[in-house]
Amino acid sequence: MDSSLSCKELFLDDIVKLEIYPADQCRFPLPANLALSEMSGAVFSEHCLTIDLTGEADVQAADVPTLKISTARSMAGLTYTHDLQVSVQFGAPIVSAAIVYLKNADFHVVYTKADGTRWLSYSLWNTSLIDFDDTHATARACQLKVKLSSMSDLIQLK
Repeated sequence: MDSSLSCKELFLDDIVKLEIYPADQCRFPLPANLALSEMSGAVFSEHCLTIDLTGEADVQAADVPTLKISTARSMAGLTYTHDLQVSVQFGAPIVSAAIVYLKNADFHVVYTKADGTRWLSYSLWNTSLIDFDDTHATARACQLKVKLSSMSDLIQLK
């Protein structure tokens, strides 16, 4: 396997919003154990956390998020690890409160691009991890880290 294809890092400079939804508040027409490139008919209820990059929400990103997607072969087939990091400038208390809820829950991440398209990191059960490095809470920004496993790369929502 070509190692250059096994890991890619994306600087999502055209992302304007990140939304994290608890898995139990989402309905998908297809199961997570399929490799998908696009999906229509997904239903999301109230989000648990929204991070805005345009300055229109209570939680604002300080910088462009970084999403690293790596692949590995397993008994289940090809699996993708989505590793997202974003610096949060304003709204650290809101993020901390959301993490208390998300810490032991499955969740999915939706990215909205500047052109209006939405993309999904579709998590497999029991693979969602979230952490918030607020050790420098008085500093300018704190780091939010999200990691999940999927059977798909980013999925375009139709």
